[in-house]
Amino acid sequence: KIVKRNLSPIYMERFHFEAHEISERVLIQVYDAEKAKQKEQVIGAVTLKLSDFANRCPRRQWFDLLNDNIQDKIQGQVELLTWWHHEPRLVLDLHLPNDPWPDGPPNQLIVSLVRARNLPIMGDRNTCSPFALLEIEKPKMNRKRSGIADYANTDFSKLIEKSRIIRHDRWPAWEQTFCFSIEPPPIDDDEIDIIDDDAYPTLR
Repeated sequence: KIVKRNLSPIYMERFHFEAHEISERVLIQVYDAEKAKQKEQVIGAVTLKLSDFANRCPRRQWFDLLNDNIQDKIQGQVELLTWWHHEPRLVLDLHLPNDPWPDGPPNQLIVSLVRARNLPIMGDRNTCSPFALLEIEKPKMNRKRSGIADYANTDFSKLIEKSRIIRHDRWPAWEQTFCFSIEPPPIDDDEIDIIDDDAYPTLR
């Protein structure tokens, strides 16, 4: 939020980010709303390393706001309460039981579409609205007169499933599971396409 006409603003706001890798960083920038359209809009910034919070304990601390474009680089301070911890709701349980019919030929493929991250910006909205198309090529075998399958001249049909659309999110989490009926032999030519719904509305 914007705190107007105050050199010692109090925000008292809480933000949640999904972060998994200890090498990740968090950039926090403080702006002057009165100069938001000018080059000097940024007052200062602080960069946090997740490795500094590996002990998984909450930390409340003042950080210097740095601005490399100004001779006096320190442009005030910002107080942050940070905590890197485990959030079970962000974990998709992908535990699957052992095949109860191990002696039978495999005939079903299960694909769990979990999530994507850091997708590119599509269009002029500074974001994207992704969905996924899961496509499996299924063989239609040409039979010789002898009744033996001719794999050298096999034609393919396609099995296609579409995920739900997640609007305006470059880090989408679908958490959807799809089942495909596929008779042996196993097929190696499977594809998953991530598509921006705003750019291809005809696929809705």
